Amino acid sequence: MIDKESAMPWSEDLPLSPLRMVWIFGMLIFGMLIVRMFNIPDVQSMLVVELLALVACIGTYPQLGMKKLEGKDIVAVFLFYIGMMLLVMLISLPWDMFLERAGTEVAEKQEVLNDVAANTQWRERIFMYLAVCVVTPVVEEVLFRRIIYGMFLKKMPMAVAVFLTSALFAVIHFFIKGLPALFIMGVSFQLIYLTRKNLYSSILLHSLVNTVAFCANT
Repeated sequence: MIDKESAMPWSEDLPLSPLRMVWIFGMLIFGMLIVRMFNIPDVQSMLVVELLALVACIGTYPQLGMKKLEGKDIVAVFLFYIGMMLLVMLISLPWDMFLERAGTEVAEKQEVLNDVAANTQWRERIFMYLAVCVVTPVVEEVLFRRIIYGMFLKKMPMAVAVFLTSALFAVIHFFIKGLPALFIMGVSFQLIYLTRKNLYSSILLHSLVNTVAFCANT
């Protein structure tokens, strides 16, 4: 049950939130072009970009809505993961059928998962794992669950803020085939953050999702 207080599980404003959001999006969208100017190898580029975006995620625990992980947080992560994946499987089939009937040609996997599958050397996979499963969950959870949701919440009801944040999370991944799944994931990440009042919970759940996908493509 999410009460009114749970709609905002942080106790302090995060300074310069709009600028932080612009910085993160700037790094994620244009950062790859920037790092390639310095001739950084492609496999390492993703990690460098994510680390540059991570700079905008710095804040105190009360500002970010973080607290020490408890056993209940771990249990919640696994329960949310199971429920989320069941719902994803349930909704993915009709979505795939719709795309097929519409004659829409879409990629079967996200580009990042194709990159994971293509890089077989252990050093490359370490860089990819750190970027996809460690740094990315932190950056995206601070960006969507704390900054963007927080900005929406100031102007609209909680349910609308959750919906719009999750929809934006899905769209920004530019993966049509996985659009409903990404939306469900966005909602799940947001709800575990609100119910547990701990951003670490959503980061851990996000990391678990990415790690399973990463291992399935190695």
